[in-house]
Amino acid sequence: MSEGVNIVQSVLYPLTISSPETMEALKSFEARSDDVILVGYPKSGKCFLGQ
Repeated sequence: MSEGVNIVQSVLYPLTISSPETMEALKSFEARSDDVILVGYPKSGKCFLGQ
């Protein structure tokens, strides 16, 4: 069952959007108080936010 997925704290993440390296890096990620996180629904044009 675990082919093609990462399992982190009992949550399954598909390998197509979460490489093992990325998941390992997230373990040491610390957000700062001045960080801004942009999120959006799929197909809502969010790709232009990063440009």
